[in-house]
Amino acid sequence: SNLALNAISITVGLFFLFFGMLKLCPLFSDQLYRDMRKIFIQTAGTFPLHSITGWAPNPHSWRRVYGSAESVAGLLLAVCPGPIRDASNLALLGLLLINLHAVWSLGQGLKEASHGMVFGLLLLCRLVIRVQVWQRERELAAETAELEQTYGKKNS
Repeated sequence: SNLALNAISITVGLFFLFFGMLKLCPLFSDQLYRDMRKIFIQTAGTFPLHSITGWAPNPHSWRRVYGSAESVAGLLLAVCPGPIRDASNLALLGLLLINLHAVWSLGQGLKEASHGMVFGLLLLCRLVIRVQVWQRERELAAETAELEQTYGKKNS
């Protein structure tokens, strides 16, 4: 399960790093960068806190913040160990929920939501595997402590 956890972390992390960079600059493709800019202009009014606060971010600033957060979290997910990966996983899930909220608010179809849903499921799978690994580690530590206590009493 650690191999699967690492494989998912690295693959998904690099995906988010790549797409975060597409939102920030035309490093890979000028056309993709322009498409990302258009998407953020269309979705700026769907900011989740807009209905509560009445405030919506500037589309270009929001794109930069979102792209930066996506890039940093993707990089951390791909290269950092332990709790940092878990925090990055949660941050990316939050960003995907914001993205899916925008798609839903605009009434776009499943085609526009598909990549968010697929990568959201991958992040959820990674989180489930991580929780299972963590639980197994706790069980092994408890068993080890119990054995040490049992053999410690017999040897005393």
